[in-house]
Parts: sequence; C-alpha cells; structure tokens
Amino acid sequence: MIGKRTKLPLRTLLVCGGLGLALLAGAGVTAARYVMQNRQSGVMTAEEFYFTSDLLREPSETALYYIDPKAETFSFHLFNYADSQRTTPQAIEYQIAVSGAATAGPDAGSIAGGAAGESVITITPSWVSATDGNPADITVTAKSTSPYKKTLQAVFKRSLGNEYTVNDGAGNTAAVLTVTCADSGGVIKISLPSGVIADQADDRITYADGVYTFTAPGSGVYSVVLLKTEVSGDYSCEGNFADAITIP
Repeated sequence: MIGKRTKLPLRTLLVCGGLGLALLAGAGVTAARYVMQNRQSGVMTAEEFYFTSDLLREPSETALYYIDPKAETFSFHLFNYADSQRTTPQAIEYQIAVSGAATAGPDAGSIAGGAAGESVITITPSWVSATDGNPADITVTAKSTSPYKKTLQAVFKRSLGNEYTVNDGAGNTAAVLTVTCADSGGVIKISLPSGVIADQADDRITYADGVYTFTAPGSGVYSVVLLKTEVSGDYSCEGNFADAITIP
C-alpha cells in the first residue's frame, strides 16, 4: 500500500538541495584533486613509451632485408628509447616470435627503464645451403607486453638481392662505389683491399677492426667515395650482396 505523501516546506527543499549540491561539489573537487595528483605523480603515459629497433619496424612499414644464404646467424637490436632525450622510464617486457626455418635467442626478455638500454637478439637460420629446400623467408616479430603493447616486425629474405658497382680506372685518385639497396637498407659491411680507404668525411661511414660499415637509411641508390693511395690500380667490379660487400 502506498502511504500518504508528506509535503515539505519549500524552504526545507531548498536547504536540502543546497546541501546536496555542496556534497556533489565537494566530491567533484576531491576527484579532480586526485586526478591531478595522479597525473603529477610520475605515472608513465603512452607518449613516454619507446620500443624501437635498428631493423624491425611497425608492420605497416613492411621492413625487408636480404640475408646471405651462407650466414650462420644474424642479429638485430631492440631499444627502450627514441633518441638521447626520449627514454622509457619503466622496464619493457618483450617476446620474440619467428616464422620460417630459424630460431631466436633469447625469445623473451626485458630492458631496464630509466636509462638508455638495449637487447641483442640473434636469429639462427636452419638452412645449410642455398638449395637445401628450406623456406627462403624468415619473419621476425618482437612484441612488447609491458607496460604497453607494441609490435615490431621484419622479413629477412634468403637472397643476394642487392647490387653494387665500383667505377674506377688506372690513374684515378678515387673510385666510386654505387650501392643499390632493393631492401630496407641498414648496416652494410664493406671490406676493401690494401691501398683503398673509404672517405670517412661521409657521416654514413664508420670504421672498426679493419672493416668499414655504411648505413643505408632505406631502399635506394647510394654512392660512397673510395680514396686510393696507389693510383695505378683499377678496382672496377660489380656484384650482388645481402649485407656485406668485398672489393677484390
């Protein structure tokens, strides 16, 4: 049974309504203060998360690299930073998946946060020769699982799909190495004969342990100047390569 309704004076309603609004307003201030404190407490936002690689890219970028069919292993790096000013403050947990005739080591790990860090992943193909019947392509996927999820990927094709040409002549003081990258570029090792050095004024060139490396930013055609200490030689040649060039 529904009882009789008791009518409250208008003044009482106004007072109750005012108290209700005051309570709601107080709750709103408390919530806003909590959100502000939470934002200022150092909790990481998505904009502060960096999971990058020297070879792997986001799947939409379709990174592709050629690998020497005789290579026993190849490696890539995972980083927790975008540059010297942007580093992920928390540890990154990741997993590695490989499709094709290869294994990854390690296949999972972490990169400590708060300072620039990296992990080196080594891929070991199971092919024996260029005609052993194993799949030619190896797809490597790196996924961060914490604190945020991100996927990086690349396809490694078992082929000498890139080309190089050296234009030279007896009496020249320099030769020109032209590199044609049909893949996504990356670091290319260049072995030179005695009496020939790469022009290190080119900031794409580095030298260590008797080997030059040239970093190609992507697919395309690139030129490298080779300086000759013996001008009588002629080093003209051409060939195909995956990630290393040897000039005879």
